[in-house]
Amino acid sequence: MEKEERTLTYQLIIISAIFLICSLSGADFSPAAERNKKIKAIYGFNWKDKYFKGKNVNEIVQELKGKSINALFGDYRNKELINALHKNNMYFFVEVSIFVGERYWGKYPESRPINAKGEKISKIKWYAGLCPNQEELRKEKLAKIKQLITDYEVDGIWLDFIRYPCHWEVPEPKLEQTCFCNECLKIFQKETKIQIPQMLKTTKGKAEWILKEHEKDWTEWKCRNITSLVESVREIIKQNKPEMILAMFTVPWKTGDHNNAIKKIIGQDYFALAEYVDIFSPMVYHKMCNRPKKWIADITEYVFQLTGKDVLPIIQTHDISEQEFGKMLDTVAGSKANGVIIFSSRHLLPEEMLTIFEGKKEKIKRGKVK
Repeated sequence: MEKEERTLTYQLIIISAIFLICSLSGADFSPAAERNKKIKAIYGFNWKDKYFKGKNVNEIVQELKGKSINALFGDYRNKELINALHKNNMYFFVEVSIFVGERYWGKYPESRPINAKGEKISKIKWYAGLCPNQEELRKEKLAKIKQLITDYEVDGIWLDFIRYPCHWEVPEPKLEQTCFCNECLKIFQKETKIQIPQMLKTTKGKAEWILKEHEKDWTEWKCRNITSLVESVREIIKQNKPEMILAMFTVPWKTGDHNNAIKKIIGQDYFALAEYVDIFSPMVYHKMCNRPKKWIADITEYVFQLTGKDVLPIIQTHDISEQEFGKMLDTVAGSKANGVIIFSSRHLLPEEMLTIFEGKKEKIKRGKVK
């Protein structure tokens, strides 16, 4: 990742996580791919953390291996670390942020989305969403992914922020329709053959007309824009490193939530995406969203039934007691999940939390795809 993107990720608390993947199907990992191998990884790993202070790469890798950790997410430019992992039959994965980042508002001014009022969207806390239809931005992201695949020994990619703008990690998210910039309106008309009446001169008027007369077409078009980028990533992988896994972090909403906002606002169509994605990781942060622990299993089941693909829910651990953490793992174990992502590792590195995780790991069973 670029420095700013890594920094942003850390600011979002996506600093690190430990996760267990059980019986991955539909994807071989390099090197020495082993189907059904259980994988426990640290996400956002930083070997300069105080926990590893004074230790060299090999010492760190051996310590992680001793704790049954066999995969890391981190800085893909650290070839020394990646080589050490691969020599120990461990894996390296990377998260790629797509439509997010305030710096792009300056680099590509048109990437700042326009809402249905004809106004530029505002930044919400740390979150600055991007318009998914800016050609130069899409090219830049795809070029970065191709470089990751061809120049670095990456075993898997998790797409993040692969959606239309929404700061959803709260009990009552702000839901606004986007993007009605000139480029989006131009592409929408061209691809759908729907012509906006010439008498409508303002962006607000055009947006109101679209949402009143062609909301279904608008929603389907938005979903295609997101799916098409995922398809492009799959094609890059196919051409350069076909054994690599493609996964994505998704918004944990069902069709009925917020009036079908998963499609209308977010633009994520699980069924369509399943053609290109190997693993779905719904971000089931139940405390952030003020949901019960059962919600974790409900969303996991929902995504599994829609896609038929492996589901690795990511659950929060900050502001979670050790006792509650154990119950959360029990919830995951009783669902269709074939693994679990723990968010974040800074709450798991202490021995007592690792002990709980070790005690629960055998309970995580893979849901069989029918």
